[in-house]
Amino acid sequence: MADLTISIPAPLLSAGQYFKERHRMLPSGSWGTYTSRTNAPFTITGLSAGDYEFEFVLVNADETVCPAVYRTYTVISDYDCISFASEMKQVNGLYHIEITYTLPGGYTDPPCGWEFEYTPSAASPLKFTMSALPVSGIIKIPCQNVSTSLYIRALMCNGRTKNCHANDVTNFPDPPCVPFSSVSMNIIEQQGANGKCEYYLDVSFTQSSPATTTVNLQYVQWTNGLPAGDNFNGSVSISATATTFRRKLNPHFLEGQECSGYYVNFIDVCGNGPSTYVPFCRTMCFDKTP
Repeated sequence: MADLTISIPAPLLSAGQYFKERHRMLPSGSWGTYTSRTNAPFTITGLSAGDYEFEFVLVNADETVCPAVYRTYTVISDYDCISFASEMKQVNGLYHIEITYTLPGGYTDPPCGWEFEYTPSAASPLKFTMSALPVSGIIKIPCQNVSTSLYIRALMCNGRTKNCHANDVTNFPDPPCVPFSSVSMNIIEQQGANGKCEYYLDVSFTQSSPATTTVNLQYVQWTNGLPAGDNFNGSVSISATATTFRRKLNPHFLEGQECSGYYVNFIDVCGNGPSTYVPFCRTMCFDKTP
């Protein structure tokens, strides 16, 4: 059995006016007797679940009546929520809210399904509905790794809901990022097959955790204390197991210049990579065109 509270806010009754109300169960139930009502909310108790038709008649002070107004409404018995658990999880670097539950014997879904609402920090609420819970007992909602307010509501039709779960889901505790270590940079000179000298930036390091697979590489050649000549600023892919890196350079030398150097940033996934000055001198190709 269920109770139903009704209010009739308009028209606002004046002295001597009142409403007559009666109702019946559809499709073929008999009308009940009229009951006098006002603008104040009133509650009808002991209603069985089902569809009802309501009749409202405005009675004036002189007992004349206005045409009846009819409304239908579905009365639903209260719903017994099941228990839910929710937490943030990470799989292969991707995050999701994981909702788990156990469907008891004889379980039935709410008459109009379920509504799920989650609100990432400082964001607008996101909602979706399901007509029935998966029998697997698990629901995964892809999301960013930020704290989230989660609500699960049973939809009772006619705009009514029942809150069955509310939880402030905290972000997944990722382990701290461990940057590159034991980083060593050298510029080497070697003679190419064409007899010309070639220059390479060689970097050795201990991999970061999580592993860096895209390095932000920045370098600029310095000549006589000023940036001049070869430079680069971009992303370079490396293997997740890499511990060495090589890139060909194209240094420019002034006439008679034997030594030069590069300022190099070799930035890992942790954002680590302070600027390092790497000097070098020509040994095989002095006074020759590189």
